[in-house]
Amino acid sequence: MYVSDEFCEFRARSFYVEGQKICEVVLLFFKLEKMGWISLSIGEGLAIFSHGLQDTEYQLSEGVDEEFAYPVRVVGCLLKYVGKKISRIYEYRMEGVDEGCVGVYFDCERDGFSVLEDDGCLKFSDGICSLGDDVSLVIIDR
Repeated sequence: MYVSDEFCEFRARSFYVEGQKICEVVLLFFKLEKMGWISLSIGEGLAIFSHGLQDTEYQLSEGVDEEFAYPVRVVGCLLKYVGKKISRIYEYRMEGVDEGCVGVYFDCERDGFSVLEDDGCLKFSDGICSLGDDVSLVIIDR
């Protein structure tokens, strides 16, 4: 479904409490040329992709004035992947654990990027990450 589609834009939802940043990225949004907006969350050992999103979910916002705020911003570190096609999608999986997903790798032919769960937040890294002998990449059908 997402394979062979092209990245058009990246946004992320952050989490603030009383103006203090708790998490830079709790949810990644990416727009694909054919599929439109998709969200990706990783937690509790699962990677969850959602599509058919409402405009308000990924609408850009900066305000952190409320007690709990979830602003959505452009993800600058992923801009180099705009215009790239997805050739495969992999999960970083902990061996021997049924719900052992700790990240996702988007293969974009000659390069790609990883989205990794880190203490409830998402982090980005260019390329494939080495996460130890008990974590391997597994192709997922998307």
